[in-house]
Amino acid sequence: MLIILISSSSSITGNKRIYSSSLEELAENIVYSSLMHEINITRIKEHILYLSSLDTRCMGSKGYEQAAMYIYDCFKSFGLSNVSYHFYKTATEICYGAYLQVNFPVYLNITLHPLKSNLVVPSTTPLKGISGRLVYVGKGSWQELNGKPISNSIVLMDFNSENNWLNVAMLGAKAVIFIEPKDTSTKEAELKYVDIPLYFPRFYITSDDANKLLSLLKEGIEVTCDIKSKVVWKEITAKNVIGIVKGSEYPDKYILISSYFDSSSVVLTLGSCAEETTGVAVLLEYARYFSKHKPLYSILFVAFSGHSNGLAGSRWFTEDYLWGEKSYIGRNIIAQFNLDLNSKSRYIQLVDRGGMYDRGIQEEGELTFERLVKLERIIQKKTGLKCFYLVPPVTPSSVDRNAWREIPRDNEPLLLARAPAYSFTSVLWSRKYYMTPLDTPDRINLKNLEAIAKAIFCFIYTIANIKNVEEVVFWKWSPDRFSKYLSNQKIVGTVVEWNSSIGWYQPVPRALICTSYSAVSYTHLTLPTN
Repeated sequence: MLIILISSSSSITGNKRIYSSSLEELAENIVYSSLMHEINITRIKEHILYLSSLDTRCMGSKGYEQAAMYIYDCFKSFGLSNVSYHFYKTATEICYGAYLQVNFPVYLNITLHPLKSNLVVPSTTPLKGISGRLVYVGKGSWQELNGKPISNSIVLMDFNSENNWLNVAMLGAKAVIFIEPKDTSTKEAELKYVDIPLYFPRFYITSDDANKLLSLLKEGIEVTCDIKSKVVWKEITAKNVIGIVKGSEYPDKYILISSYFDSSSVVLTLGSCAEETTGVAVLLEYARYFSKHKPLYSILFVAFSGHSNGLAGSRWFTEDYLWGEKSYIGRNIIAQFNLDLNSKSRYIQLVDRGGMYDRGIQEEGELTFERLVKLERIIQKKTGLKCFYLVPPVTPSSVDRNAWREIPRDNEPLLLARAPAYSFTSVLWSRKYYMTPLDTPDRINLKNLEAIAKAIFCFIYTIANIKNVEEVVFWKWSPDRFSKYLSNQKIVGTVVEWNSSIGWYQPVPRALICTSYSAVSYTHLTLPTN
């Protein structure tokens, strides 16, 4: 008979040390009603407000560096050990500024905000800029374009115009400037770029600045202007932020808790992306608690970056911590639980697969998943927090496909190496403001987020305090690049092109490489030196 021991705590389990012969019996003895009050939504809100106060957290930006430093400082202040940055190289768009200058009938200088690249072609201009007549076209429908001088003009257009900017591009416009809307949607944002290398500069302007331009146009006078913008692809040294809470009995075995901290906005230099801060804000609250209440196992807290750059941070973490100099840590990870949260819904689901690779663990994974779902049911029953989305029968192959379809998750790279790697992901919600500048902290539903944070915390607390958890819940795994069902391969090579003058291939230095995966049309980029 297998005996399971959990460390005692007077506030959680009473003064008696608890023994159990099953996961279910163990969970039944934890006083979750006391445990969940350890999570403070006010502190979570403070993290959200700071991170979303940064103009943008897109990779390479000032806000990105400030966010990483904030998380690092939080880990340090909590007393986590081995607090460090995990560095890796990647390519990203860097904006050095963009502005519009009205030359006639008055002089105005207005800040513009470039939109993300059309695949790899940024919203940049020649050094001398572009010049043209300013024309307002409303939503840019063919009816609104009829009779207007679009060719060689700079077009002012409503943001909520679907992909009608392609109409003015086809008619010979030099650039388009989208006006900040009162309300919008993710769908509108996704229609403002295309996944082909089309050069057509696109910008975003605040409603206040747009009103200045519209007032001039209403006077019926021809308005001429210039645009200058510098956006380049640049290889940067990106970073993940790491901190460790040492376990009381198994200091060399790790439960990995992760989320990402950077942002993805269709507007490069704008976007508080508040919903994208919820996962890492909850992670910081967990780190604070566990730093004062040591679990049996060590907890490895990782705030990833590069989420929207093909999961760059979690891919390089997996590479370096399984096959690099940090393998003594990575190969002792028992399981990963990634936080991919959204406060618009009160419901979360535990999933293994995601939209990047669409791969899940078979064999061992089915039995483990059954055990984890049992734990969710117990926690839901004992806490009254109806947060876990449990539609029977819940198995890795039957989870709600909307929970993972088309959404990359930072547990996927470790999952490919055959590790027990999962994400708690929000379900039954609309991604209305994702990728838009209107994803602001005032839209966060703190009541939902508090319930989600407490439910997941009860789950992680239980997992981190089970004796022999590898045998009781998971399985002992070892990294595998070429498994039967999955793959985690590293491709090293040289980018070349055919040179007809010499009849052979020659290297292309500093080339951008775009790789699309079969599950979704998702692109990640790298910038090799040769």
